[in-house]
Amino acid sequence: MDRFSREDLHGLLAHGQRPCVSLLMPTTRGPRLEDKSRWKNQVGKAEELLADRQRGSETQELLRPARDLSDDVPFWQNVSHGLAAFLAPGLSRIYRLPVALDERVMVGEHFYVKPLLPLFRGAGPFYVLVLNPGALRLLRATADTLEEVDLHQVPINVAEAFAYGDEPARREAVATGTRPTRPRAVFDTSGLTPRATREDLLEYFHRVDRGLSELLRDEAAPLVLAGTEDLTALYQRANSYRHLLGAGAECQPTQLSDEQLREAAWAVVQCQAQAERGKLVGQYRQLAGTGRTAHDLAEVLSAAYQGQIQYLLADLRRDLWGTFEPATGAVQVHERQEAGDEDLVNVAIAHVLAHKGEAYALEAAELPEEGPLADLPIAAGGTKHQACDRRDRAGVGRGPGGASGRSPSRPWAMGAAGGASARP
Repeated sequence: MDRFSREDLHGLLAHGQRPCVSLLMPTTRGPRLEDKSRWKNQVGKAEELLADRQRGSETQELLRPARDLSDDVPFWQNVSHGLAAFLAPGLSRIYRLPVALDERVMVGEHFYVKPLLPLFRGAGPFYVLVLNPGALRLLRATADTLEEVDLHQVPINVAEAFAYGDEPARREAVATGTRPTRPRAVFDTSGLTPRATREDLLEYFHRVDRGLSELLRDEAAPLVLAGTEDLTALYQRANSYRHLLGAGAECQPTQLSDEQLREAAWAVVQCQAQAERGKLVGQYRQLAGTGRTAHDLAEVLSAAYQGQIQYLLADLRRDLWGTFEPATGAVQVHERQEAGDEDLVNVAIAHVLAHKGEAYALEAAELPEEGPLADLPIAAGGTKHQACDRRDRAGVGRGPGGASGRSPSRPWAMGAAGGASARP
């Protein structure tokens, strides 16, 4: 499995050269010939779609990384549940992902990132910090995979943050080659002893937190605490990792297997994701009918393009085929995919994420009943009411057919993108 971070996602969206080719498919982790055969078919379909867009030599060069992958035996021996490739002039990214992906070959102005949203909202990797007496451990898991993070091999500056008390971190001898190798520190778990006072444990947890913050500094994966109610509450006081979930998996870790710990933590992650989605839908419904909601597709797409949407709610199971012209805001919606069409739900998601907004994957039943597209003002860093007050005082309003009255420097909107019943 390859790590796919928000930075990876934003890197794809920021790439300026076209065309953008997206290849997605499930992988079986079974007979390798089946996956490789499906992959070759995907590459062939991409070549056909590119035939009318550019010269054959350009297509061959663009698809070369995908073709070469067919002969990479170690790669196919270590696939996960899904495989995604993103290709454009000057860019080639291929990821083995922990979520099953439907087969898709997309060529257009945007990478097809819509199916990847669940990776950041409850379906992606997560961490479990196991607060075992005398043996604190860190697990990295997905819905059905599990691995222990080797804390003995973290760099010195991280490992020393875990050392309990003021004694220096113990060091292991490391074999050297032709040049010196930096020594590694040993992770000290002696802070979690039955004889430790609460003050001792709190100080120890502060050191653990500093180490984890360094170790996970580029991560956005949820962190779940697994331990007794007393220890999880104490660690919450020391924590500074902003993706620690408020609820933990309260248990006696020594009485559970790692697989049982994963299942307990996975339930916490799913519950948190569902609650977050429900809160956003509730906010939309609360403001429905107040003049701060909209159902116009062109308006939402224009606002997304201008960076004025803070949150987007999307039904990932439905495609909305058509075209969007940013310069004029013109939108055309078709019942079936036509030449030059893109999935407009994906277009909206791409623009929202490119402007550092947030997009959420919802089931059709979770979307607001008022319509497949909606708009709700929210300010990042302030409460909903503070955001609305600032807009009112500034005289910011909604003009017909778009969001031209809003300041493009601040995302104020929340939209929900739904199914094919939308009309331009």
